[in-house]
Amino acid sequence: MSVDDRIESGRAIEALRRKNLEGKRAFIEDLRQTDPKSISLLLEILCDESWFLRELALKSLVDIGEPARLPLRAILSSGLWYTRAAAVRALGRMGDAVSAPHILDMLEDSNRTARDAGLEAMRSLAAAGQTAALGRALAAMAPELRGARLALIERVDPDLARGVEASMSGAPDPPPRVAEAPSNASRLQSGEPPRNSAAPPLTETAPDLTGSPAQPRLGILSLFEIAPPASAEPAPGGPLVNPPLEGSHVDGGIPPGRN
Repeated sequence: MSVDDRIESGRAIEALRRKNLEGKRAFIEDLRQTDPKSISLLLEILCDESWFLRELALKSLVDIGEPARLPLRAILSSGLWYTRAAAVRALGRMGDAVSAPHILDMLEDSNRTARDAGLEAMRSLAAAGQTAALGRALAAMAPELRGARLALIERVDPDLARGVEASMSGAPDPPPRVAEAPSNASRLQSGEPPRNSAAPPLTETAPDLTGSPAQPRLGILSLFEIAPPASAEPAPGGPLVNPPLEGSHVDGGIPPGRN
């Protein structure tokens, strides 16, 4: 009877239970094929209460390899703790990097055996050269959850925790860059005066240490402003503004050299 016939009959598990240990081993090893029906039956055996049968099915699924990975990932959330534990261990032995987030989640499973299976799967994944996949899965978590998972790993396996932390590709975001000041050329194009120019502004704001509002002060150019012309007319009720010098045209004197 072919494998397909045994699966289609629906009596494979019942027939398997009636066999002795060697018969059960031979039956499950015979299912070590890549066709979907063989894989489906092996997954069904993973749901069996017998630890011995689950271990045999797990080994066959690992030997099948790639075709069994997706179906195994699908039962990681199974309601049966021993099925979750067997599936995560199989994926760890396969070095399935895609399962790294699920393996890390298994570390906090409600069942102790499933949690231990998650730790075993994580070690298997690291041994298969997939430590970086664990690091990426950790880096993708929220910071508080990432810290809790890393602390959990460190409690049970400090060396593995250091390796996973070192492999994390999600480095912290760099500090925000300070916007660079525009160059003098861009300032001129925008109509702004160039920075550090040799010519100071015409007016500046003088600092005031008394707390009163700052007052503008004259710049360098104001020192060279031309004084207003002298006026011969007195200001109303006051003395002459800028009184003329003696002997000038204004006071009727004779200019020097014209006697």
